[in-house]
Amino acid sequence: MLKDDFNCFFILKSNDTSITDIIKSYCKVILLKDQESEVDQLSILVNSNVIVVLDGYNFDTNYQKKIKSRGAKLVVVDDYANNEYFADVIINHGDLSVLKLYKTENKSKIYAGLNYLMLRKEFLHLASFGRSPKEIGTAYICFGGADPNDNTLKTIDACFISGVVGKVIVVTGAAYIHNGIEERISKYKTLSIIHKKNINSNEIIELLSQSQIAICPSSTVSLEVCCAKVGLLTGTVIENQKYIHKELVDLNCALSIDDFNTATVDIIAQKLVMLKNEGVLNQLISNQAKYVDGKSRNNILSIFQKLSA
Repeated sequence: MLKDDFNCFFILKSNDTSITDIIKSYCKVILLKDQESEVDQLSILVNSNVIVVLDGYNFDTNYQKKIKSRGAKLVVVDDYANNEYFADVIINHGDLSVLKLYKTENKSKIYAGLNYLMLRKEFLHLASFGRSPKEIGTAYICFGGADPNDNTLKTIDACFISGVVGKVIVVTGAAYIHNGIEERISKYKTLSIIHKKNINSNEIIELLSQSQIAICPSSTVSLEVCCAKVGLLTGTVIENQKYIHKELVDLNCALSIDDFNTATVDIIAQKLVMLKNEGVLNQLISNQAKYVDGKSRNNILSIFQKLSA
């Protein structure tokens, strides 16, 4: 979003090459020393000409104060509103209801909602195109990198029981440790199951283009689905997803399963049957096109340009 207009650096402690190699494809990396205070090292690197972006739950009030004491502009990316904030700007692409929960000690400007959606550029580009699925045949399932409760397997079972689709595309990450998918591939003869692991954004987009419905948690995964204009069934798997979940459901961009961890196979199957209704599906996709329009990159760039002026 910013690298074409700003000189960007990513500062971190981990020297894990699987992480740093990915980051280096976007911007320069500065590694901090493990044995020294993170915030003290960071404060040395910043000054009044720098905009610092913090994204994580460990950046507490004292951390933010230390950055501000160096004269730097501070942007906090936050989806929980459970802290006291000293940032110049807070960005939260979750539901607007979160605005009233923020406690700030200065004139922080808070930008919330899908107008400030933060996704990889490939998905924001995709969001600018329309789509109208003609027939439901394929479901896309993705529960992120780990899926510790294996909601993936439960959702495959629901797809089979519902009979809504003849094919499911299952995407898992490197941290997914469960073994049931291969067993389901052998067991469900009338359901074609394609399992993909650790794929990049372009591969995800290609798989979404083959799908008419998707079952995903209310994280960036669901927001990526909305960019592709796919009928979405979503819910939470962790507490910090509740605002994105509320946003997508209130805007009628998705049907809700509420909490995936407690939802039964039968309940998920019933919701999938609802997605089969052409009117329901088209309304969801129409609202996705309305609210996820790919223009958020320009909105966020404008925020940073004002900070740097």
